[in-house]
Amino acid sequence: MAEDVTPPRERDRAKPKIAFMTHGNYRGLGIASLVLKHLINIAREAGVQRFEAEVLAENSPMLAVFRRSGIPMHFKRDGNILHVTLSLQNEA
Repeated sequence: MAEDVTPPRERDRAKPKIAFMTHGNYRGLGIASLVLKHLINIAREAGVQRFEAEVLAENSPMLAVFRRSGIPMHFKRDGNILHVTLSLQNEA
């Protein structure tokens, strides 16, 4: 098996992880959606092709943020955890 000689920083940039935490008083105001939109723009400019996240299956508000972003979303379920991938590649 070939050794991965990609520098760690480059490997981490290829699959950045994202997570959000919004204080209860500020939930439902669109803050996570706004932050995600901003992160998507920054990531695309930096050449990032996808974000990854782990979300509790019952966290429907966070899943809704991802869905409303318009970014293609794929997930794999592992018990109560959804491993979410958001594809940031610009569609031609």
